Amino acid sequence: MSPVPERAKLHIAMVVFQTGYAGNPVIMRFALNLGVSKLVFPLYRTIIALSVLAPSAFFLEKNERPAMNTSFLIQFFLLGLVGITLNQGFYIFGLDNTSPTFASVTENVVPAVSFLMAVLLGIEKVELKRRDGIAKMVGTFVSVAGSLVITLYKGPTIYQPSLGLMDQPIKFEEAEEQNKNWTLGCFCLMGHCLCWSSWIVLQSPLLKKYPARFSFISYSCFFAVLQFFGISAYFERDIQSWKISSLGVLYALLYTGLVGSAMVFAIQIYVVERGGPLFVSAYLPLQTLIAALLATFALGEHFYLGGLIGAILIICGLYLVVMGKSWERQTLCQNMILMHPKLVMKTTTLINQHLLLRQRHYEATFYEKTKVMIFRLKNQTLDKIKPTRSYLSSLVFRRDSYSHVGTKPDQDRRQRGYGDGEVERKKKEHDGLFLHKSKGQHLLTNTRILDAIVRSSDIRPTDTVLEIGPGTGNLTMKLLEAAQNVVAVELDKRMVEILRKRVSDHGFEDKLTIIQKDVLKTDFPPFDLVVANIPYNISSPLIAKLVYGSNTFRTATLLLQKEFSRRLLANPGDSDFNRLAVNVKLVADVKFIMDVSKREFVPPPKVDSSVVMIRPKEVKLDVNVQEWLAFTRTCFGKKNKTLGSMFRQKKKIMELLSLSAGRIGSKVGVMSQMSRDFDSDVEEDELMMCLDTDASMFKERVIGILRSNGFEEKRPSKLSHDELLHLLSLFNQGGIFFHDVTVTSLPQMDLHE
Repeated sequence: MSPVPERAKLHIAMVVFQTGYAGNPVIMRFALNLGVSKLVFPLYRTIIALSVLAPSAFFLEKNERPAMNTSFLIQFFLLGLVGITLNQGFYIFGLDNTSPTFASVTENVVPAVSFLMAVLLGIEKVELKRRDGIAKMVGTFVSVAGSLVITLYKGPTIYQPSLGLMDQPIKFEEAEEQNKNWTLGCFCLMGHCLCWSSWIVLQSPLLKKYPARFSFISYSCFFAVLQFFGISAYFERDIQSWKISSLGVLYALLYTGLVGSAMVFAIQIYVVERGGPLFVSAYLPLQTLIAALLATFALGEHFYLGGLIGAILIICGLYLVVMGKSWERQTLCQNMILMHPKLVMKTTTLINQHLLLRQRHYEATFYEKTKVMIFRLKNQTLDKIKPTRSYLSSLVFRRDSYSHVGTKPDQDRRQRGYGDGEVERKKKEHDGLFLHKSKGQHLLTNTRILDAIVRSSDIRPTDTVLEIGPGTGNLTMKLLEAAQNVVAVELDKRMVEILRKRVSDHGFEDKLTIIQKDVLKTDFPPFDLVVANIPYNISSPLIAKLVYGSNTFRTATLLLQKEFSRRLLANPGDSDFNRLAVNVKLVADVKFIMDVSKREFVPPPKVDSSVVMIRPKEVKLDVNVQEWLAFTRTCFGKKNKTLGSMFRQKKKIMELLSLSAGRIGSKVGVMSQMSRDFDSDVEEDELMMCLDTDASMFKERVIGILRSNGFEEKRPSKLSHDELLHLLSLFNQGGIFFHDVTVTSLPQMDLHE
């Protein structure tokens, strides 16, 4: 089924608009006859409309709504005042002093007024020397003339219904004429038409700055409710005027609020944005025609020749306006081609290239999906027939193996390759390639998850992506389509050969650089992003190399073991908060992306996985990394113990005393100095006494720092980064250090034990 064209949607929307709005004057006249307040009724009507539009704006435009500022608030306040408060206020007072038919006819001046205002403000361009300008101008006035003919000229009857239901209402209206001020009603309706025209025209430029349509009209309705409430509260002091006296009033409120306001406002702002203010106003004369038809077929009124002539004029006028808009678009396109031929050619070339790339992408995606589907069907078939094959084979060979060889049946099955070892080996094979679980070789094969990982990585066409452990290239192929270059680090020679062939077959060999080395012992070239399914057994040192290394990058999207990811995402106070999280989040922010089932891998691991994104912080902290890592290793060794009890342990005190001795000189260096200078002149008891004295003084210093700064009863797992950094600074200022400066070579950095 082909989609509905955009222009057809606009025409259908305006027909629905005018059909729903045609009953508005009759329903409001009915409510006025029941004695409703002319100030409270539009207030309730606008509240009903707001209750429908506001939730729609909140849920449908949550991510599209521009930021609010003072300028927007002022413009929404004025639009609510002109387009809703004054518009409806003038209309209900004019309707109360005239008739529904006259009110409907008066609104036919709106197209002409809107047309003139749009032209004066430069929103609509009218070139009277061109056919499109003449068509728009003539069509507008022909539509207005048609609506006037329907009202002012009856002519002979061409259709007479059998029912005569309007005799009594006519007498009722004649009785009401005595209380009407016709002049005041005419002035109010003219004000209504002027406000409506202004509202239609002024919506167009503001919509370009604030394109969220439901939020746009909701803000206008909100300010209109406040304005109506203030006016009604001042003038309507009688509490009876605020009550809904009957079901008829309630039905009238629901119709005018839901149809006459909510639906009409939503359609109007949609068509103003897509078709312009002239398109909206040109359809208003259709209301008179619909009202006449409804009166004929629903209420039993006669249909006269004037109605037929007016209907023909309205349809012709609308057709002229539509044709004028179409001719205007054609003229603009022709002028663009004549003025900018190179730009048009370049745009056409880009469109063709885009279509070609999309076609190639669909072909590649179809190939990959077909391959995965065939592989899964193959595995399912083999899994179904494997027990049968094993059983039949064991029956065939059981007698020979048991009688002639003398082995037991189970042993014979293992020797012939039908035991559990064969099944396990087959599970570890992928396209004939044996995969080693011990090396973390678990290949992700689900293309939907691969696409989701690439989308969440926010790859730009100019980016260089670092992939660690590409395997056979399932994720690599997706990255090559999205990025400018991919640098893949792979240790397994077999994987490298498969990856090179696969990339070459797809024509991406110029975009891929393969480094066949151990990733933990390799210096990375410059890159912008990291996207990788990394082996579980190197997760911690690899993340440490990324976040504490010399390479700068925007984000790292990593597929990790689920338990590891949960600990990486933990925050202070959580039961899972640990040394890994505190070390990584010192220099980077971590965000959860999604979970991945273990069933999506070949061979399947024992646990599920998760995708996380690591984003380095822009501001780098001035902290000694080795000192910080040694400090967190000490504190988070037993993270749930209080710091006071942790640092009272003699073993911990002696260790810190040894580490601090080389940093602060002679006062704390008794143990290390005496251990180096020990000879036969010093008695062993005297040496131990000195060591105990030195350790006791050092312990008092440590506990004193904790107690004086309120850390003695606190636990490391409950401390924030700022508190931990402050505590480390206090220790260093007091001559207490955690990192051994005598170790010149840096070991492989790890973030947790």
